[in-house]
Amino acid sequence: MRTHSVVEVGDTKLCIPKEYELSVNIPYLWFVSGLDEDAAGGLYILSAGEISESVEGYTKSHINQYNVDLAHDITGIIWAQSQIGSPDGMAEKAWNLASTEKQPHHIYNAILGLYELGDKRFIDTWWHLARTVPGGKDKERPRDWYFGYCSGKKPENYDCTQDLRYKDLYFDYKVKSQDIHVASGVKEFIGNKFKQWELACES
Repeated sequence: MRTHSVVEVGDTKLCIPKEYELSVNIPYLWFVSGLDEDAAGGLYILSAGEISESVEGYTKSHINQYNVDLAHDITGIIWAQSQIGSPDGMAEKAWNLASTEKQPHHIYNAILGLYELGDKRFIDTWWHLARTVPGGKDKERPRDWYFGYCSGKKPENYDCTQDLRYKDLYFDYKVKSQDIHVASGVKEFIGNKFKQWELACES
């Protein structure tokens, strides 16, 4: 019985234990091998329990608007970076808010210390999070200015997109609102996990 799947793109190779797989087949992720016929092809899960052991302040679960105890597991797809056309596309859209939205609007979220950016008509349903008000096309967008694209129901039942670029690979995932304050720690944890999986191929 196999113990892991292999993700290999260019010079980057990960050997990922089977317990991190989700049973979803994604056939167009051609660089994933060593799978059962019905196994995941690039879709993986990191449990909230494991993350919380390494990231101080990470929330294992919360009671959502439907009175369900929602686990803060992180799921995401590992892509080849060559498959990602414009990884900074959402950041560019937010930076050029004045020209991309009919009713550009921003709200300062004092709890997060970040700005909510979007169309005034829909900003309570989907929005961007960034560190300052956008400067627009005439100014250069600062590095690390953009946090992510969020959707859901404020104030607590929403999540925001994040990504990790690891050598030839790209991993996109979401963090829940309760964990935005530790998002950098979560990204570091996932990066370390990728390093661990890469080293596993050498043993």
